[in-house]
Amino acid sequence: MRRGTPVGISLFELVTNCNRFTIHQIFKSMLQSEFFDRTKVTLSAEQYGEVENIYNRLKMDKDEFCQLWLKNRDNKIIAELMDHILATEKKLYAAEEVVAKTDRIIAKEHEKMQERLDNLGRRIVANFYDDAKIYDAIEEEFTLDFIIKVKLENNMDLEEHERKRLIQKL
Repeated sequence: MRRGTPVGISLFELVTNCNRFTIHQIFKSMLQSEFFDRTKVTLSAEQYGEVENIYNRLKMDKDEFCQLWLKNRDNKIIAELMDHILATEKKLYAAEEVVAKTDRIIAKEHEKMQERLDNLGRRIVANFYDDAKIYDAIEEEFTLDFIIKVKLENNMDLEEHERKRLIQKL
């Protein structure tokens, strides 16, 4: 929003009603013709876009908004605040994009590490299952179900407690 552009709300209304993620804002809208009918003010498409941007953020009806807009449209303090809010919001959206991208990268890396860990567990079960200490560590880290699955995949004999667990699962 440019400086000096009419922003149309009081400072109090801006602070108390601005909320960008509400069901109310998703389903409400005001046409430029509706705005004109209520205010008798002709705006360019760009100017109306700025007014609409503000209106869509607020929890008030069209008539109340238009009255406040007429009353406060030349308020430079509100214009400055809206400039600041919009700039901050832009930065927030950019930061959210970075966080989302980082989350996707972390999830992929986690998946790769989990796969590597599973492969390591498979190799250990297949090669060192006779050692009781290693078996206990594997069972603690990977679960008894994992050990049974690996043994079955490798055509290995199951111990008695593993057979009982398998029968329980069936």
